[in-house]
Amino acid sequence: MAVLNWKTVNRNDNANLIKTLIANNQLISENIEGLGTKADQYVTDRKDKETGEFIAQLMTADNTAQRDAMIQGVQGQDYLDFEKIGQKSYDLGADERTLATQLAKEARDAESEQLIDEREFKQSKELKQFDNNLQRSINAQNFQDNLAIENVKQINAENLAETEYGYDVKVAEKNAELTEEKLQAAFDRSQEELKNKAKIAEEKALATAKSVAEQLKIKEDIAAQLAIDLDLQEKAHKENLQRQKDLTKANENYLKEIGNIPKGLQGIFTKASGGLTAATGTDVGATQADIAAYADFRTKVLKSLGYKPQDVRNRDMFDRWASDNITFNDNSLFGGLNDFAFTNSNGKTNNFGKGGQSLIGDTIAEAKTAFLDSRVEIDLKNELFSWYEKSEGGSGNIRSYDTHWGAYATSREEGEALTAKGFKAFMADLLKSD
Repeated sequence: MAVLNWKTVNRNDNANLIKTLIANNQLISENIEGLGTKADQYVTDRKDKETGEFIAQLMTADNTAQRDAMIQGVQGQDYLDFEKIGQKSYDLGADERTLATQLAKEARDAESEQLIDEREFKQSKELKQFDNNLQRSINAQNFQDNLAIENVKQINAENLAETEYGYDVKVAEKNAELTEEKLQAAFDRSQEELKNKAKIAEEKALATAKSVAEQLKIKEDIAAQLAIDLDLQEKAHKENLQRQKDLTKANENYLKEIGNIPKGLQGIFTKASGGLTAATGTDVGATQADIAAYADFRTKVLKSLGYKPQDVRNRDMFDRWASDNITFNDNSLFGGLNDFAFTNSNGKTNNFGKGGQSLIGDTIAEAKTAFLDSRVEIDLKNELFSWYEKSEGGSGNIRSYDTHWGAYATSREEGEALTAKGFKAFMADLLKSD
């Protein structure tokens, strides 16, 4: 083979080699550009996908505070479009902001009414001083408004459910502990009784034994039977303890389910949407005028009930009633005006909010009466729970009680009132049918 050196290499070969290197460099450059385009598309697709998934999670939050916390928790993460996320969070908070504004207006109206009443009994000099202080009072009230609104947002829904069902979780947990202690004490006594009975039986049998071998056989048989009896009793005791723990936990979980059911305007929209999670007015065709009409209606009813902004428990009870009993009607499909409706205590339908206007007078009075009637039923239901726990066919399980109570309520004749006697008779008939 010839030695490869500068003398033996042809110039034409060098030219071909250079051309080949240039072509290869161009191909590599084109491949790199292609990779860049694919990388950009990958980032865009992943960003859209992960942003969509996060927004879906965001829609499950109950309020703005929860949504803000969720967004704060993912700050700095790649592949999320925070501008799109922020806009969606703002849109979801529209109903909450409307309600907050209405609550603030209620508090200011109440404060102004009180101050005006006081002013009528003051002298002209005091009136001038009152005018000077009025703005400071309103400014201070605005601050209190914000605190009241935050308190409304932070209401413990589980505590509200406890009120509705006459069941205090803390008391129930304490009672469960006492019950466990009683069960343990009873178990210890039972174990001792079994041992004493076995000992007495052994002594009697040994007294008639005719040989040492027979005595040994008697002791072995009695000891074996005692072990079986003690084991069965221990298993039964553990099952009783577990049932008690399961009951307490089941009741807590059920109350949480009840507490998490949307209430107020969100509950009404959730029902109108067919159960859509975190439903808003947009989901059911409600306008800002519709939302304002409901807020005005709610304010008038709460005032007629004497519930002030700080009376959060009773106001929340009303919101729970509203979500269960008030229906939003999207009439725009038929060329009509949207409105809300509820059934009054006489079984007739009351409508309000057409064209953004709420009715006063009879509609407000009917809503007040219907709500107070529901409170009477809740009180009756609470009173009967202790009876249900001890009755045959009953239990301490709130979910079971709710099921039986609901079945009784729907089984009544038209116009028949809910009564303790009626419920007890219903349970008795239920046992007979079983």
